[in-house]
Amino acid sequence: MRRLRLIVRLFGVAAILLWGCFQVALFFGREDKAKRQWRIQRWSRQCMKVFGTKLTVHGAERFFAEGGQFMVGNHISWLDIFLINSVQAVRFVAKQEVRDWPVIGWLVARVDTVFIKRGNRQSSQQVMDVLLQILAEKDYAVVFPEGTSTDGRGIKPFKSGLFDTAIIGQYPVWPVLVYYPNEDGSPNTDMAYCGEISLWESFCRILPQKRSEGVLYFLEPISPEGKTRQELCAAAQAQIAAKMGELRGLPPESVVEEKGAVFERT
Repeated sequence: MRRLRLIVRLFGVAAILLWGCFQVALFFGREDKAKRQWRIQRWSRQCMKVFGTKLTVHGAERFFAEGGQFMVGNHISWLDIFLINSVQAVRFVAKQEVRDWPVIGWLVARVDTVFIKRGNRQSSQQVMDVLLQILAEKDYAVVFPEGTSTDGRGIKPFKSGLFDTAIIGQYPVWPVLVYYPNEDGSPNTDMAYCGEISLWESFCRILPQKRSEGVLYFLEPISPEGKTRQELCAAAQAQIAAKMGELRGLPPESVVEEKGAVFERT
């Protein structure tokens, strides 16, 4: 049954990707921003159905009440982008390598994804300039400050570089927790796209599942007033770690990788 489910959903993935390419090629050059965002949101919801993943959202109404919001979240899978875009079309910062993915790389580039070269200070500055422009235009910007993905059982220490965007523009930082639970609430690590697995291997783990779930928790906004970028980064990481710890029944410090963790010890 799992094999049959995989085959059927792979055909669905091929069809939905072609549908996305068709919309981008035919409509995006002629439509305004609002119409493009509507298409991205609707297409992302269609993708979630094809993937067999149910979305549950907590607290989004506060974040999307007005434009010009700066969001940071933990990163588990390529699915994270579809989860968030299913709620509201946003502008993501993604690693440069994503641009080279077959079909998907072309698509994400056409929907105004901002690409960054990891470890390149000049690239980080250019990305921050673009983020400030996005926020000034009352658009939504999303950053994954771990700089990589995890298996969903914890988070890696956040990198503070792009938090200067909030300091310079005086934009609140909105933390969001991405979580993929099993039926018993434990992390569904098969949803993760991390380590050395390929995109194909990730499909073969996600698509055969009878039912999967992705959950978004939009947490409390953090004012940049009087804070350094390091303090903003630490506060965002602490909120996300606290929520993940709550879901897993663990203390917050235990879900953050030891090296570089921001929690004080007593």
